[in-house]
Amino acid sequence: MPVASPRTPGAVPLLGDVVIATGVARRQAQEAGHSYATELRVLALHGLLHLLGYDHHGDGGRMARVETRLRRKGGLPTGVIVAGDTLFTLDSSNGRMMVIDADDMTVSGSWF
Repeated sequence: MPVASPRTPGAVPLLGDVVIATGVARRQAQEAGHSYATELRVLALHGLLHLLGYDHHGDGGRMARVETRLRRKGGLPTGVIVAGDTLFTLDSSNGRMMVIDADDMTVSGSWF
């Protein structure tokens, strides 16, 4: 399929590439306790969100919230999402997203 350019009418626009380091994906899957295939899906979703313009560095958790919601809908584990110096994780006891400061590991907020 042709990539969009000024000289290619009707071409499909290209968002960019998602590159996944398979060795890192295998290690992360093992650390997270899920399959390699599941980790590839998690990483592909994360990469797609970046291609769509999301950036977890300094967005106040917006990308983490979207990613967690889409992981839930897609049957993927929510786990921990790292955004700069902030960790986002799902509290399984109440289903709320927790915001954790990575420097001192204090919970600084939560939301659904």
